[in-house]
Amino acid sequence: MPNYQYLPGTATQPNPPSVIYQGDSYLLFNAETVAAPQASVEVGLGGKYDNYPSNVSVEVIFSADPGVFEIDIQEADTDGDVYFTEVPSAGAITAVSAGFVARSDLVPIKAKFMRVYVKTLTNAVKTTVKVTR
Repeated sequence: MPNYQYLPGTATQPNPPSVIYQGDSYLLFNAETVAAPQASVEVGLGGKYDNYPSNVSVEVIFSADPGVFEIDIQEADTDGDVYFTEVPSAGAITAVSAGFVARSDLVPIKAKFMRVYVKTLTNAVKTTVKVTR
């Protein structure tokens, strides 16, 4: 996946982001070597269509020991780089399991867009970040 790249008002503006609905998943990074600091691509969060609360889970998988790292989950109602802010209730992802996997659940979430921001990452390892609605 490319870095976050929404450039409003320019000739190089990419297509609108993909949108996920309840039960859908989307890869923000797909087994990529990420050089921090770096924002992922964004994904649109489609409205719910049943009585379940709006929620999102974020799963981070490293190919090996990432060393010291921080991944922030960010949200925005306007799709522009300056509008994305850290989700206060999510906190930063800074630890992994023995299999180099981390997870965060956000319930409820009402933003229209989300992405992750790799603030620090010591080791050059492949990084996959999957968002599930």
